[in-house]
Amino acid sequence: MKLIISTCGTSTLTNLADDATRKLVTKYANVTADNDVPIDDRKPLLALLDSAKDKLKAADVITTKKASAELNGILSLAGDRTPLDSRDVHVLLHTDTWLGAAAAEIVASKLITFGIAPQLERIKSLNTLSRTDFDQGLRHLVKWAADTLPGYRTAQYNVLFNLVGGFKSVQGFMQTLGMFYADEIVYIFESGSELLRIPRLPVDLDSAAQKIMTDHARVFRRLDILGPQPSKSVSDDIPESMLEYANDLADLSPWGKLLWNAFQPKLYSEKLLASPSDRIRFTDAFARDAAGLERDRFLILNQRIDDLMRHIELNDHPNPNRLGVTQLRADPMPPSTHEADAWADADCRRIFFHYESNLAILDRLTDPLH
Repeated sequence: MKLIISTCGTSTLTNLADDATRKLVTKYANVTADNDVPIDDRKPLLALLDSAKDKLKAADVITTKKASAELNGILSLAGDRTPLDSRDVHVLLHTDTWLGAAAAEIVASKLITFGIAPQLERIKSLNTLSRTDFDQGLRHLVKWAADTLPGYRTAQYNVLFNLVGGFKSVQGFMQTLGMFYADEIVYIFESGSELLRIPRLPVDLDSAAQKIMTDHARVFRRLDILGPQPSKSVSDDIPESMLEYANDLADLSPWGKLLWNAFQPKLYSEKLLASPSDRIRFTDAFARDAAGLERDRFLILNQRIDDLMRHIELNDHPNPNRLGVTQLRADPMPPSTHEADAWADADCRRIFFHYESNLAILDRLTDPLH
């Protein structure tokens, strides 16, 4: 089984448009909604969307491949077999724009005629209107990949990045992303018909990058979990390529986010890390309870402390099911007044803690109360 992720641009529109309308596609490539386009320009674009969908729907395989770079890659992967393999999962990644979404929907409608119901993934803020928007879109893209792709690999899907279509700025970053998440990256060779397949290359973060993230784990955790932090709280030892600055705030750059996502599981699995928050402290008893855990338990425990930090420090106090902070009744385990899930499988453990002023003191990591 394969997970095929195709970057989608507007080739399906530009290839089927006349010169005047093609210029309009370029002019309004970054607008987020059709109402952002003046009516006199919107009318020919809406007509193009209708005609492109109709032309593509009636097209044979050869015509389809000429009309759409995205479909050219997908059909070339399938060896022009139609219907396509229904066991494969197709995801169409597109920009956060009106025409980007519309072009992806046209590609999706053609895939349906080939026996595939693709998933459309609109990446928030992903456009080239400004560098700020684009970088924010790349961060959302990294998060989507980290949240989505490992599950498919665990389920033994072969993950393919089809980068035949889409915008060059996005393709370049997707190639880097593919080094971490894809089994194979696919382009069309210069002839326009032959696939160029790049197998996954093993990525081993160099020792210098690992040392930086280990030494400054608290900073990376807070930026990852809480978002932008005051610039003065970020060490000058962290390379500029890993960070971005705006309005006296620092944030992870898309590259920094990608590296942190790749390294975090290894770091979190080693031991109970130091508290990432001035508002969370560990007692000696809690540290002893955590000593000697298996690597997979350290990973979960550190992630749960991240959840607790988010719960304590953010104004809306998020409390996801995996954390489940609740107040204790009848004082069963003094001095603890609250509990939260560490992990909830057959060998479940709970975090017991109490508050001192605005501090959460983690007292014990032990069996749940019965």
